[in-house]
Amino acid sequence: MKREYRFTNLQNEITCCDLYFPQKAASQSTNKVPLVLLIHGFRAFKDWGFFPYFSQKLTEAGYISSSIDFSLNTLLDRQKSLFDMERFARNTVSQEISEINTFIQHIISGKVLTAEESNTWNGDIYLVGHSLGGALAIIVADSNTSVKKLVTINSIFDFDIYTEKQKKKWFELGLKEFYDNSTQQLFRLNLEFLTDRLTYVGEKSVAAAVSRLEIPYLIIHGDIDATVSPKAANILYEASNKSLSRLEFIKHGNHTFGIKHPFEKSNHILDTTIDLTINFFNS
Repeated sequence: MKREYRFTNLQNEITCCDLYFPQKAASQSTNKVPLVLLIHGFRAFKDWGFFPYFSQKLTEAGYISSSIDFSLNTLLDRQKSLFDMERFARNTVSQEISEINTFIQHIISGKVLTAEESNTWNGDIYLVGHSLGGALAIIVADSNTSVKKLVTINSIFDFDIYTEKQKKKWFELGLKEFYDNSTQQLFRLNLEFLTDRLTYVGEKSVAAAVSRLEIPYLIIHGDIDATVSPKAANILYEASNKSLSRLEFIKHGNHTFGIKHPFEKSNHILDTTIDLTINFFNS
């Protein structure tokens, strides 16, 4: 079963989330289970490619699963991945983190699940973040005691991923533009997108957040990821508590594990990634 939950975030924008429930009715369930939240990355959305399939596999394994659409990742056409450029340009990491935290607080406070659905939830939240979503998940896990397990997939290790030359030009122009050949859209990012990312240094950095994690943490990375180097996984692992963390490389795995949008079918590489995640959650 699947349904949508919407809320007005702190920026007065609408955030949409999907909730997936195991087939077994809540009234028939004897075991309470965690809720798993999937967090997408840059230029993605909750319905992109493998995310709905991933959610369905989690529910087949008995978990409640959910996925979030960040409010400024608004699409004009979901099938073609066409974004609203004006809204996309205004996005920041801090806003996305705020939206995740607000959704978690809504879950905990009883605003999201019905009374019947709550009967199947054990109060724990697990996070799965892909690409940029991995770094967002790390920051959120570091500050939320309700998050009990974390999986990052092909995650970046730092929000400052730009060269000094790129940043200098960005500051001079007040924006950054880039063309997406797959959607034939010209993307724009306002200066605030960069300045916000540059605040995540020192104790606010992704690496510092990883070092403070006191929950089981699985790092998964495709060994041929050309978008986010597999070296990022090694950096995250080195920063982590080795007694709680694990690093797994996926053979022949690229950034999206060979999956495109719209989703057609899974493959061995994606299924291996999902199986690793579910087995980790089950352990």
